[in-house]
Amino acid sequence: MRMAGACVPLSDQALELLSAVRETPGIAAGKGLIFTTTGDKPVSGFSRAKRRLDAMSGVTGWRVQDLRRTAVTHMANNGVSPIIADKILNHVASSTLSTVARVYQHSDMFEKRREALDIWANVLLCQA
Repeated sequence: MRMAGACVPLSDQALELLSAVRETPGIAAGKGLIFTTTGDKPVSGFSRAKRRLDAMSGVTGWRVQDLRRTAVTHMANNGVSPIIADKILNHVASSTLSTVARVYQHSDMFEKRREALDIWANVLLCQA
């Protein structure tokens, strides 16, 4: 379902997780911040968060771009259209659309992107 003011199509699983986190006492000292590395301000870059994730997971030698590549690869393997995948990655000049289609097609494909992210969430949760 598309909510007023929502501009990011999140999977049902992500929405459920974020709702649970938001209700957790002490999230960012009551400031309502879920994505923060300092507890005071929203994340403004990923380098600090990535270093913490590397330390917690013991996995190094990867880049944030690898997460995007992995997600789109799995979406493609599960039937997601390359056009939808490009929209999810926020590729403005999609190579999968003709020049004419790029000029005239301005849909945000919100529901299709949300469905694709549901597919990706199911892959992550081994439910695909």
